[in-house]
Amino acid sequence: MDITLQGTVPVRILKTDLVPSKVYDVADNPSLTLPSLNLFGKQHASYVYKLTRSKDYHGEEKSAGTQIHFVVVYRSLQDEIEKYVEHTLNTILKSRNLFQHSQFLIENAKEHLLKSVDYVSYGMTDVLDLGELDIAQCESLFTTHGAAKEALVDVVKEFWKTSNQISEEEIMLISNDLKSSISFPVNVPSSKVLNTVELIISKSHDFIVGEPCHCRLIVRHSSYWNHVSTDAKDTFEFFYDVHVDFDNWLLAGHKKLCFTSKVGETKEFPITLVPLKTGHLLVPFVRVASLNSHIFSETVYLNNAEQILVRPRTQSATFFIEQQHRIHSIHSGAGFGGPGHHHNEGMENVEF
Repeated sequence: MDITLQGTVPVRILKTDLVPSKVYDVADNPSLTLPSLNLFGKQHASYVYKLTRSKDYHGEEKSAGTQIHFVVVYRSLQDEIEKYVEHTLNTILKSRNLFQHSQFLIENAKEHLLKSVDYVSYGMTDVLDLGELDIAQCESLFTTHGAAKEALVDVVKEFWKTSNQISEEEIMLISNDLKSSISFPVNVPSSKVLNTVELIISKSHDFIVGEPCHCRLIVRHSSYWNHVSTDAKDTFEFFYDVHVDFDNWLLAGHKKLCFTSKVGETKEFPITLVPLKTGHLLVPFVRVASLNSHIFSETVYLNNAEQILVRPRTQSATFFIEQQHRIHSIHSGAGFGGPGHHHNEGMENVEF
């Protein structure tokens, strides 16, 4: 099972579990021994499970529900910090008999005072860095509270003093019970195939920014196992997906395309890439997946982590200077501005 975080706020994966079906049992569950995991934006996490056919089920596989459920228990680091902030501010407000301002203070603290919190840094260092407190912003937030304005500013100052550079362990004493869960239904594949993908770039000279590069996408299909049918003439339906970073590349052609393939067959698709930046650019990643949920397709990308050097567009020009010997004689004389030299002397004979 692969998990990818698409957002920008890191997530703490607390636990994963695979719920078996009537047909399949979970023989090996690695999540029982793994610690919690911090998942950052566009980062992948993989969990490997071993499934076995259930000994208690003796019917036909097609007549029963083979679908299993992948359950992920998690919490975002932003929710983790906000719960700690809410608890700490309420504690300070109660100690000063200002709890009636709790809702207003907490809402503004989350919206304005915590805007500078770097959740990625917190996830990597396990230390909460609140930065410098903006006193002027605090005073402007509480201008409508009259006599309580100075008291609320003091509450924020005390919170900043006690909570800045606090460790993740202390935050967990308050936020550890904060959990969310999501369940993903997964169809157990009845066969497994392998697609080898290679992107061949047909360019004999240097790559120049803005110039198109004509490429050939080669996909070769092979089968790992298929207990339903072993006929080599069977046709499988797939689609490829080119993951393009549009800040670096412009793609001309099909970003996604459905195609059919047989075991041992090789498919070729034309695409064109236009580099938009100079320097070493990563070749776009290509993934091949099956349209059938009962077929697990794995991709071996031969161009993985390959880089291409893109050079800037340059032009050459040639300049001719006439009567170079006259210029040389002027510079070899007394020198410009030196004794015995007049600025206009000899310059009427120099032509450019």
